[in-house]
Amino acid sequence: MVSFMQVIEKHTENRTLHTDSYAEYCFDNFGVNELYSNLNSQPKPNDLIKWGLTVQQWRQEVELAIQAIKND
Repeated sequence: MVSFMQVIEKHTENRTLHTDSYAEYCFDNFGVNELYSNLNSQPKPNDLIKWGLTVQQWRQEVELAIQAIKND
């Protein structure tokens, strides 16, 4: 099984990524359809607080996880 970081490093340039990110959490715990569904709704306030994200950052993290899953 390929890790999130291996997929992302292969398909992302000029972007600093950290392990234990929300994108990595999404990659490890959700499917692409569920993540697309999440993009069509608002993030849960508890998720924003827990991960220290703004709504825009949350969307970017979900989109990054989708990209990683598609490229896995």
